[in-house]
Order: sequence, then C-alpha cells, then structure tokens
Amino acid sequence: MIKEYRRNKNINTLGGVAAAILNRNENKWYILLGKQTRGSYKDKFSVCAGSLEKIDYGCYILGIKRELMEEFKIDVTSTDNFNYLFRKGGLLRYIMVNSSPVFIGISKDLNINDLNTVIINHNNSDLPEAYKEMSYLNYFPLSGVSSAEEEFIKISDFAKKIAKNIDVNKL
Repeated sequence: MIKEYRRNKNINTLGGVAAAILNRNENKWYILLGKQTRGSYKDKFSVCAGSLEKIDYGCYILGIKRELMEEFKIDVTSTDNFNYLFRKGGLLRYIMVNSSPVFIGISKDLNINDLNTVIINHNNSDLPEAYKEMSYLNYFPLSGVSSAEEEFIKISDFAKKIAKNIDVNKL
C-alpha cells in the first residue's frame, strides 16, 4: 500500500521511513523523541527516521527496523518484537507524512534510561557514525509537540508534523 500511495503521487524514489513510538500514561499520550547530534535536525528532538539503504532491499519495514536499532537502540529485528510494537489486531499502524511511512508503535515497557545508557556507550565507541545520531531520548506530551515553543526545547518540524497527524482515537 505504501508503494502504491507513492506511485499515485508520482514519487519515483524510495524515500525515507520513520517511527513514532508512543506511550500512554493515565489517559495522556507521550511520544519518544531523540536529540539529534548531526544532520539537518542537529540539536533538535525528532522521531527515529532515515532513508532506505541498499541493505533494506526497498523494504520500509527492514528500513525502520535498522533505523530503530541505530538511532533509538530499540531492537525490533525479530518479527514478534516488531509486531508487538507496531501491529494491532494484525494490522500495521502507520500514517503517511511527507510521502513517507511513519510507523506508529505503542510501548508500555520501554526503559528509556537503559536505552540512553546504550546511546552514551555507542557515542563513546568506535561504532560507525550511524549509531551515534542521538545524544539521548525523552518522552514528550504528544498534544504539545506540534505547537512546542522553540525557546527552551527545540523539536524538528518533521516531529511536529507527525505529532499533529496522529489520531490517538484510531490507535
């Protein structure tokens, strides 16, 4: 369906892929964002996202599995882990933003302290730069991300657009 959507919009490149990881706490939704260390969103918080690479074989699911491991240190390489995070009733949760799929994950048990420890360790290692794109992760109220003021916390326009387009009533 994603490739058909892109064909109908006359988009001939594979483009990118993203993931919005959500958590619900006492009827309030939160989105997990990472502070970027480089690129066009340097020093801003954003969702996990990137371009498809050759090793993804044109598959958006393989692309987001790789990006989640590289950027957010979330391992969804197994089908069971991926389905637990991104499927509901067998259906894959995603929206299209800027002509790219944004997979919507819902997690009740991610420990961002553990993930941030891995991020710090990777940033201080000899790993490839693809594993050093974030300085840390944090949850932000979903309803406030799309209108966040840039004075204290900078959030990427892409993350704002994604937050604005997520309908929590359809999750």
